[in-house]
Amino acid sequence: MNSVDQWLANASRVTHPTQPVQGEEMALMERLAHERTPAAWASRREARRAVLCAAMAAVITFGGAGWLARAEFAPERPTWVAAPSALSPYALLVGR
Repeated sequence: MNSVDQWLANASRVTHPTQPVQGEEMALMERLAHERTPAAWASRREARRAVLCAAMAAVITFGGAGWLARAEFAPERPTWVAAPSALSPYALLVGR
């Protein structure tokens, strides 16, 4: 490519063929025909972002719900007393 004019002439011949396309130009046209369009790339990227957002929202939601449920239902003190109180019937039976 000696000049920009020659490059533009070759490019116009590839995109708007006035004569049969040959060799390297035909290979380029076939390669371009099999590539995705920019709109297809963008839609695929947006679909991936939507799936990622949904997955992150699910993780945060279920994690938050689990954290809240654990804090709500987990008792902070023991469920049984190691030493019975003086008013307990057990204390009356054992004696001192």
